[in-house]
Amino acid sequence: MRCPILLVEDSEDDRDLFLRAVERSGWDLEVHWARSAEEALASLQAERFPGLRLMVVDLRLPSLSGMEFIGALASQPSTRSVPKVVFSTSGLESDIRAALEAGAQGFVQKPLDLQAHTQAVRTMLDFWIGLHRMPASQGKP
Repeated sequence: MRCPILLVEDSEDDRDLFLRAVERSGWDLEVHWARSAEEALASLQAERFPGLRLMVVDLRLPSLSGMEFIGALASQPSTRSVPKVVFSTSGLESDIRAALEAGAQGFVQKPLDLQAHTQAVRTMLDFWIGLHRMPASQGKP
């Protein structure tokens, strides 16, 4: 059974890099992509991703930011226990702190090097999909 995750990323290039890294990771994932926080919220409210195991969210999104998106999810019981990890080129302490205060469970800085990017995605998935445990009602890998 494929494990569903949601990537909220406005850049098609960054999406493609992420998808290539997922393919190389060895994980059998069903990656859903939303180009904006608004698109992701609408899809989540329509319950289009049953058994969702992880949300990977860019920080700098058009209109509603990644932090605002994560904050908006706090009031939705269906996604409350789904881990939300910010995946951003920013490494600013203020961005990291703000993302965690908004409700993100993790913050991973996107490496600029392709090999390091692939390794960062693999490590993120190994932890959040492989080791992290969620309530049974949220689905299984």
